[in-house]
Amino acid sequence: MSNLRIAAAVVAGCLMVMPRFGWSQEAAGHILWAFGQVERVGADGVAKPLAKGDAVFEGDVIRSAAGSHAQLVMSDEALVAVRAESSVKLTKYSYHGVEDGTERAIIDLLKGGLRSVTGAIGRTNKDSYQLRNDMHVIGIRGTDHETYANEAGTFSRVTMGGTYIQAPAGRVEVAPGQVAFASRHNDLAPMRLEHTPEFMQVAALSRGNTGPKLRGPSASDERRLQKSAEPATAGVSTTAAAPVMPSQTVGDTKLENRVVKSPDPSKPPRLSPPIRVK
Repeated sequence: MSNLRIAAAVVAGCLMVMPRFGWSQEAAGHILWAFGQVERVGADGVAKPLAKGDAVFEGDVIRSAAGSHAQLVMSDEALVAVRAESSVKLTKYSYHGVEDGTERAIIDLLKGGLRSVTGAIGRTNKDSYQLRNDMHVIGIRGTDHETYANEAGTFSRVTMGGTYIQAPAGRVEVAPGQVAFASRHNDLAPMRLEHTPEFMQVAALSRGNTGPKLRGPSASDERRLQKSAEPATAGVSTTAAAPVMPSQTVGDTKLENRVVKSPDPSKPPRLSPPIRVK
């Protein structure tokens, strides 16, 4: 057998073996726990049920049915709580253990809501982490935040740190204790709400079917949040809600007295004056 044929045979053998050992896709995160019907849809379009310990991968869509929810811990130690009747796509999730500029997270909220405590991605370069949907972008400032998307638009509530909502007509910054809204109407700038919408309040207070309590606290969680929140909260009014650590549900932030009716999709809710960005 000629040297060329031998070389070709060796290469062919390697190609047959490498998918088993060297080309396995790196997990973007794992399921801490799941309740009810939660599944992931991979690149092959096949839906597979998720249970505690299961891996999720870049490109997966995580879906929850009514009364179902899940909590994920990501490769950079971020925590993501997927609410009931939600669809979340891990469009991009890349972290290799170091913050060297290659880390990147792009999460598409296709439907429903999620709560997230950010991890290493976005700690140094805030633009490395992005939550978005078909109309709006949620940027972070090192944060514990909750985002919902429905037929009216996008809602963002911050517990610690900060976010912003970017829309075609402008941008609004969201500080701890604040809620902001971006309409699906392109000509309306995103604005801060005077009150928490009722549907978000119900989700926060109902223990039966809406959502995960983020996993128990650890010293690393507290250090991570406090460190990343310091520059973001500089200059923020002391009247903002006190920080709430990951072990607490959103309902523990004492928002009960700020409930308003759910916004009518045909018109914007009661809003504070807009902040426009040129």
